[in-house]
Amino acid sequence: LAAVRVFFRDAHGISAAAFTPADALDVAPEAARADLASILQPLYDQSFLSAEAADPALVADARERLPELLRQTLAETSGTSRHPVRLLYASSMFAVSILVAAALGAVCIGIAGAGSQIPRESIPSADRFLWEQAGSMAAKAVEPEDFLALAHVYRKLLEGDRARPGVWRNYGCALLLAERPAEARDAFRRAEILAGTDADLQHGLRAALRAMDSGQAETRNADLPWYRPMLFWHYEFPLAMRMKAACIAWDVMWLAVLLLPARRARRAAAGIAIVALVVFALLASSAAIDEHTTPNHDVVQTIR
Repeated sequence: LAAVRVFFRDAHGISAAAFTPADALDVAPEAARADLASILQPLYDQSFLSAEAADPALVADARERLPELLRQTLAETSGTSRHPVRLLYASSMFAVSILVAAALGAVCIGIAGAGSQIPRESIPSADRFLWEQAGSMAAKAVEPEDFLALAHVYRKLLEGDRARPGVWRNYGCALLLAERPAEARDAFRRAEILAGTDADLQHGLRAALRAMDSGQAETRNADLPWYRPMLFWHYEFPLAMRMKAACIAWDVMWLAVLLLPARRARRAAAGIAIVALVVFALLASSAAIDEHTTPNHDVVQTIR
């Protein structure tokens, strides 16, 4: 039986440790299946008995008849009837490989760009005057009232387009200097959701938290939550990237599930499906939290 297991492992790719007579019948020609079953099943059953209970006649019969039956399984495998199945299997594995590579590439791009997430703002001509006005006011602002007026200008820019992480960051800085730390924290968080975190946003969030905690305003001990490094994907990657990566993981999971019936790909497909499901759950839940609950009120409306 050990020799038979090695044969099916080398000739047909069936795991020796998990070999059963049913696996042999799957790759055998129809005419040889009954004879093969009459030999392999008793051998397989005897493997669970003690050495004293073995039947020498069964072993002798197997040594005589098995070589020809095993050669017939090789002839069946070399035929053309299995070529379409192999082609489908190869094509499916290629598609899964491409999707996995795309998902890994998206993650690598996100990690590579995590140091400087917020791009330079592209201001449309309709908002050019407000943008230049904000720059002029920022250069002259000294008192909290000046920075509050500056925040109103950035608020007008955000009313036209909320998907501006650079404007949200500037808006948060203006609110912080206008002594509105709670609103500033939410503005920084909006920028972080849209573009992913960076050193400037983390510094702004820490400053807002210190200003909100009057007992620690002088000692400067307030810091970001301790769990942020553990949930790095939630803070490092922009919302749009997390949503796209979640969709890719969902597609990869179902493609892997479709490959489960293929015996040779079953173990690899199960592993890919589990990993893809975990990635989908993490990224989809992260995107859903940011999309619906963080922050839970409109920053633009709070300073009117």
